[in-house]
Amino acid sequence: MRAKQTQAGFALLFYIIILLGVAGFFGVDLLQGRAQQINTAKFEHDMKVLAEAKAALLAYTVNYKVESDDFPEIGRLPCPDQAFTVTSEGKGADDCGAMYANAVGFFPWKTFGTQVLRDSSGECLWYIVSGDYKSDTTSITTAEMLNEDSRGLLLLQNENGTLYHGANPVDRPIALIAAPGPVLSGQTRSKDDINMKHCLGNYQESNYLESGGVIDYVADHLDTADDLWSYVYGSFVNRTDASNINDRFVSITQSEYWDAVRRQKDLDTSDPASAISDLTERLAECLADNLEDGDNINHWLPWPAPIDLTEYREDAYHYPLPILPPPPPPAPLHEYADQYNPLSLLGRFPQDIRNSEVTIKTVTGNETDLYDEQYNIIDDCLGSDEQLLWQNWKDHFFWVVSRDFETLNGAGFSTPMSSRCATVGSCVTVSGSSAAAIAGIVFYSGNTTLGQ
Repeated sequence: MRAKQTQAGFALLFYIIILLGVAGFFGVDLLQGRAQQINTAKFEHDMKVLAEAKAALLAYTVNYKVESDDFPEIGRLPCPDQAFTVTSEGKGADDCGAMYANAVGFFPWKTFGTQVLRDSSGECLWYIVSGDYKSDTTSITTAEMLNEDSRGLLLLQNENGTLYHGANPVDRPIALIAAPGPVLSGQTRSKDDINMKHCLGNYQESNYLESGGVIDYVADHLDTADDLWSYVYGSFVNRTDASNINDRFVSITQSEYWDAVRRQKDLDTSDPASAISDLTERLAECLADNLEDGDNINHWLPWPAPIDLTEYREDAYHYPLPILPPPPPPAPLHEYADQYNPLSLLGRFPQDIRNSEVTIKTVTGNETDLYDEQYNIIDDCLGSDEQLLWQNWKDHFFWVVSRDFETLNGAGFSTPMSSRCATVGSCVTVSGSSAAAIAGIVFYSGNTTLGQ
C-alpha cells in the first residue's frame, strides 16, 4: 500500500513538472511573438516614413516653372539640412561643399514640404545627395550641367561589401534617405549644436550611420569632386539582430528620378511646343541669323565644337589667339568652342564661335557684328530661360554644317545661294525631306536608348 502511495506522489510530481515546462514554453513563445510584433511595427513605421520622404523628394523634382528663375533647378535637389542657424534647421543648406562633391546631413523636411520625419526610435531621417544633383542658393558649388545622363555617386552595400546598387554606373543612387535607428555602442548623439531644436543631436555622420567596419566616414567621405561614397545597409541577418547595424535606407535611382521629370513633358521631343523643342528650333534660328548677316558676304556658317570633350560639364573655353586655320583636334581646354576639322563637319553645337568669326574677317575683311566681341552665341542669341536650359543639356545638342556653307572652304560670295548644294555630297540631306538645299542641321539627341 505504501508503494502505491509513493508511485502516486511521483506521478503527481511528474505531472506538475510537465505543466510547468509547458507553461514556460508557451511563456517564452508569447514573449518572442510579442517582440516580433514590436519589431514588425518598427519596421513598418520606418519603411512608411522613408516612403513618405522619398515621395516628397520626387515631388520636388517637378516643382519648377519654365521661363522663371527656378528653371535651372529642373532635376536638382537641395543640400542637406546642416543647421547653420536656428532658423535654418529643417532647410537645405545654402552651400554644402565643393562643386560635384557629395553632401550629407539631416533630411531637409521644410524644404521638401513635410513635417519633421522621424524613425521608430524617434530619430530624424538622414539624407545624402550626389554631387552633380545638389544645388545651392548662390550657384557657387552647383554643377555646371545636370541632365538625365548625370550619374549618381553613391553606393549601397552590405557589411561584406556586396553591392545592392552601383555595380553599373547608371544604377548608382543619386540620393539616399536613411532611418538611423537607436544609438548603438560607440555612437554619441548628445546635443552638440545649439541650432538644433527638433532633431536633437549632432551632425557627425558616424554617430548615426553604421560603417560595418568597412567604411571610414572621415577618410572615405571627402569633400572632393566626383568621389564615390559607400554606405552599409546590413544583410537581413544583421538588420534583424540590429545590435551592430540598424540603419534602414531607401534609394533614389537616376532612372526613376528622371522618369518623374519627363512626365512634365518639358523634355518631350515629340511635342513641338515643349521647352526642349523650342530650344532646338531657337538654336537653328541663331545660326540662320549669322548666315544672313550683311557682313557675312560668303554666307558661311560656323564650325561645330568637337564631339569628344575633356570635360562635358564646363562651358566653352576658346584659344587666346585664334589661328588660321585653327589646329585640328584634340585641343586642350576647348569645350563647346568651334573648331576647324577638315575630316568632319559634324560635332557639338558651339557656344563660342570665335574661330569661325575671326576666319571670316581674315578671308573677307568683314567683321560680323551680330554677336558681340565675346563671340558667345548662347549669351547673345538666347533668352535667359533658354540659356539656363541649354546650360544643363548642352552635351545633347549637335551641329552639322554643309561643305558649301562651311567657314573657310565653303562656296564664296560669287556663288549664289540658289546654286549651292548642286554637287552631290556638297550639302547634308535628310531622309524624307523635300528640301533641295540644307545649309546645316541642329540635332537634339534625346534620352538614352537600349544599347547606348
